[in-house]
Amino acid sequence: MKKYIALLLTMAMLMPYVATPMRAFAEEPENIATAQPDESEYLWHSGLNKDVSPFDLIDSESTKAHEVSSESSSEESKKTVNGDSTTNQKKSEETKKSLPAISRGIEGEFEYEIIEPDTDEEEQEEQEQQESSAYYFVTITGYNGSNSSPIVPEKIAGVNVERIDPYAFDSNSALREITLPDTIKEIGYNAFSNCEFLEKVILPDSVERIGSYAFENCTSLYSINYPAKLNDVGAGIFEGDESLVAFTIPENVTIVPGSLLSGSSIESVELPSTIIEIGSYAFYNCYDLKTINLPEGLKTIGYEAFSGCSSLEKIILPDSVEKIGDSAFANCTSLSSINYPLNLKEVGSDVFYGATSLTRIVIPEGVKIVPEYFLRNSGIENVELPSTITEI
Repeated sequence: MKKYIALLLTMAMLMPYVATPMRAFAEEPENIATAQPDESEYLWHSGLNKDVSPFDLIDSESTKAHEVSSESSSEESKKTVNGDSTTNQKKSEETKKSLPAISRGIEGEFEYEIIEPDTDEEEQEEQEQQESSAYYFVTITGYNGSNSSPIVPEKIAGVNVERIDPYAFDSNSALREITLPDTIKEIGYNAFSNCEFLEKVILPDSVERIGSYAFENCTSLYSINYPAKLNDVGAGIFEGDESLVAFTIPENVTIVPGSLLSGSSIESVELPSTIIEIGSYAFYNCYDLKTINLPEGLKTIGYEAFSGCSSLEKIILPDSVEKIGDSAFANCTSLSSINYPLNLKEVGSDVFYGATSLTRIVIPEGVKIVPEYFLRNSGIENVELPSTITEI
């Protein structure tokens, strides 16, 4: 009982303290005085009057800056009206003249776009010193004509035509022959693919790049020249061109680009005396290739360069050859005769893989080392080694 009475007394003593905060939350005061910062807080800015807040100062400075800006703009406007900015007007007019009037359009039967190439600062400075058209180039995006022998113009809207876009002439049944101007630098992938009646193409020496399958399935194509500046070729550009059986690369060309004739129906190739390198896949899967002359001075044969040339029976490697890449003559199932170059130093793996007709090879006197992997996975049955061999 005593414990119960003590508990009641304790609760009675605590009630005022509990009730006070509860009333504070329950009853909203009628007048709430907003706390004002001390005047000393406004005096942080040196020389600031105690009656002026920093926010007033900022507003004041902004207003002054705006007034000055407005006055300046007004003055510039007056100067322009009074003819004091003639120089700026001339520059603006010159800029407008240097820009093409349109970015895309139709010129005769050709659809085109005017492109601004990406350039670094140095190139831009050089271009600024040249005529305005140097900033841009034209790309042909399509052909809607019925002319069987169209001639692509050198310039459109005063700008050089430098590129044929991907699929620009794809599946055009009207084309029999086409001539490209000396300004063309690039032919896009599939640009002329599936033009089944196209027989002749004249490429200017200015062409540097031909995209993959550019002339794929041009089944009537029998004549096309090799551009002197060509250095970048995509895969299968003549794939399915069953009428293209002979190909000549002109003098002064030093490298046969990789994939140049891969998958084509070529039967014979004439290489110039200036060739020093045959790129990878250059003649890959040329099933009908039977003869090719490799000039003295050739140093490198890329990987799979002649892989899959199942009709190739004989090849003479010049003694200048120093390197033969992986699988260079793989699956040349008819190859029965090939010599060993005296200066050969580096050989990839599986060079004669699947060359089942190659059963004998003679390594000449003077050769000291037979390179690693030289005849691995070939059909070789008989090898004649010279007396000079010191390492196999």
